[in-house]
Amino acid sequence: MKHVLKSLFALLMVAGLFTACSDEDDEKVYGPVGFKTFGFYAADNVGVLFQDYVVEDSTSASLTVFLPKEVAKTALVARFTTTPDDIVTINGVEQVSGETVNDFSAPVDYFVTEGTNNVRITVTVTTAPAFVWSKLPAFMDDSITGLVMKVNPSNGQPYLVFKQDRESSSDEKAAVITFANNAWTQLGDTGVSEGQVGSYYDIAFNNAGQPAVLYADYTATISQQSSAKVFDGQQWAYVGNKGFTADKVSYTGLAFAPKASWMAFSMFDGRNGPLARRALNWSSFANNAWTSDLSLPGRAETLYAYLPRTKVVGDSLYLGIFNAGTTPQTVSIYKYVDGTWTVLADQYLPEGATNINLRDFDLDVTKDGKVMVLTGANSAEDASTYKLTLTSFNPATQTWTLVGSPINVDLGTVRYMDLALSPYDVPFVAYKDATGYASVVEFDTEAMQWGEAVVLDALTIDDIYLDFAPNGVGYVATDVDGRIQLYTFDKPSN
Repeated sequence: MKHVLKSLFALLMVAGLFTACSDEDDEKVYGPVGFKTFGFYAADNVGVLFQDYVVEDSTSASLTVFLPKEVAKTALVARFTTTPDDIVTINGVEQVSGETVNDFSAPVDYFVTEGTNNVRITVTVTTAPAFVWSKLPAFMDDSITGLVMKVNPSNGQPYLVFKQDRESSSDEKAAVITFANNAWTQLGDTGVSEGQVGSYYDIAFNNAGQPAVLYADYTATISQQSSAKVFDGQQWAYVGNKGFTADKVSYTGLAFAPKASWMAFSMFDGRNGPLARRALNWSSFANNAWTSDLSLPGRAETLYAYLPRTKVVGDSLYLGIFNAGTTPQTVSIYKYVDGTWTVLADQYLPEGATNINLRDFDLDVTKDGKVMVLTGANSAEDASTYKLTLTSFNPATQTWTLVGSPINVDLGTVRYMDLALSPYDVPFVAYKDATGYASVVEFDTEAMQWGEAVVLDALTIDDIYLDFAPNGVGYVATDVDGRIQLYTFDKPSN
């Protein structure tokens, strides 16, 4: 009997051993957990970020992301990838990459879990080092007598159109160059135009990012009629017909209107109609042809149309015109959307001014449609000094507001200035200062006043242009003794 019991006990022990082994064999083994990639992407944070910010090494338990000072950290969407089968949570709430909104104004703890394996990853969003201005290589392959610079929104590169300086004026063509990968490239081997162009020209880009140039064409049937050419990646071709205005023009502006096509603006300079001399000439391109010599609805033909300035924001085209020839000189602002023109401001003069200076004028528009206008405006107390004055027009309230205080630079003396808004709608003004050097000043949105001006170089300039790429990188181009000097506003190199 004892023998039987011992045998039974032995069998039970063996069975238990096999059962234990079976349980161990069935225990699930979990893999490693954590982030493979992590960052904040512009596509997930529309209107908040204008480029992607990705952590280089996302495998650490502590991640730091540097964002521009203008970014509000209270509602950001992170995009991430993990090792297989991981679940990501914050305070017990499951996170969806590219969708879940969180407040990153303080460090945020992510928990990445797979079964019994988990890891805590702390993400800290902090302010990136301030952008700085730095000098880029000059363009030395040609001599110029003037320039216009704009940044192509499709690729973020600065494009410059200039008039070539030649011994014979008939050889002074328009040419276009662009800067990328620390090198200059000319578009087209022989320039843009067939021959001499006027002193005023403009450049703009269509929806495909192709640049086009508008100029007064001395080779047209009537000298100085408007012509426009677009670059298809290989060569320059006329937009419609050459010399598409009824007579000669001056002061040109070009834009690609949303939901439409090319629009050209100039001061009509003919003496025999169809428009009054020095009136605004509006030309519209459709069905491969120009309709030209149009008057703008709501604008008096008796107003002299100097310095047309254009800006496209969303589906809207904005046009600013300097009204010369009267006292006081003024500015008018128009808006084109869905085939209709609206007068935003008719013959505007900054409050307290008795006149504005003809030397220059510029405008830009915020993403919510506020129009920023930069003029050289005097005051009743000092009628002979035209300080750089930035004012903002709110179409919703129909009110004008002075932005900061007038910049203490006399446009009547220095002649050149330019305005541009960063992607965060921060105003920047570039100008020739009293010493003749290129300077840039940024508006401090916290102090609500202009900051300290930055002198870009100890070089005397003859003209200056400023613009921003969609990712926030800024560019300034100047004319220095007939050569183009370029500067960039970007993150520090180290």
